[in-house]
Amino acid sequence: RIFDMEMKKHSIETIYPDDKDQEMVMHIIYDLIKAGKDVNKELFKSCLGNFKMKGTDAVILGCTELPLVLKQGNFDTRFIDVLDVLAKAIVNKAGYKVK
Repeated sequence: RIFDMEMKKHSIETIYPDDKDQEMVMHIIYDLIKAGKDVNKELFKSCLGNFKMKGTDAVILGCTELPLVLKQGNFDTRFIDVLDVLAKAIVNKAGYKVK
């Protein structure tokens, strides 16, 4: 629930995966990505479909491994990669512009 406070400041509702989807995400992260195995795109898409049914506009990729799944194909979902956001904020804070 690390993003809740900031989301509330901007009147953004945060939706979390249910237990089944969370288990699926953990399986993708630990049993597949971290194990060096290919991720079943359809498994990930299934999880994303459940978020869309709940009315989400975007999915926050809060784990450093999840952006690796995106390289495996096209997904009809808007993603927010927290590492990308953090890297851009650091560059800006250092006084430089992000290209």
